[in-house]
Amino acid sequence: MRFTYRIIGEGEEKDNLNALAKSLGLDEAVTFRGNLSRQKTINELRVSDLFVIASEITSDGDQDSIPMAILESMALGVPVIATGTAGIPEVIEDGETGILIPPAEPEQLADACQALLKDMENRQLIIVKARLFIEGNCDLLIQATRLSEFLQKSGMI
Repeated sequence: MRFTYRIIGEGEEKDNLNALAKSLGLDEAVTFRGNLSRQKTINELRVSDLFVIASEITSDGDQDSIPMAILESMALGVPVIATGTAGIPEVIEDGETGILIPPAEPEQLADACQALLKDMENRQLIIVKARLFIEGNCDLLIQATRLSEFLQKSGMI
């Protein structure tokens, strides 16, 4: 299966990842886009078939909570494959609003990408369910109403 993989952002592993891509003969398929503006990032997402984020828990316990890029991808109709760390399972329900894999399992990550790219019907179902999740849970007016109702019920207002 032919693919292109665009890495957005920069970190301390950029040089190692670039060298790894070259050593594996993937330098034609992998592009390091660096840090992009919000609009350029959104433009990259809009032309993507998948958004993949393989978060890990560092040796000192640091981990992503819920990366905004996941929510943005879901809102833009780009199916998400992510590791089930920290708060990510709060927005990605495996097989429903995206695909979750365990951290540090590159084979499972690759298998999930290949399976979702091949299965257009499942990909479309995930896109629809993810969008419904975003519309029902990430809308400012809906959240403000829920907060107001909570505060009223708790007697705080």
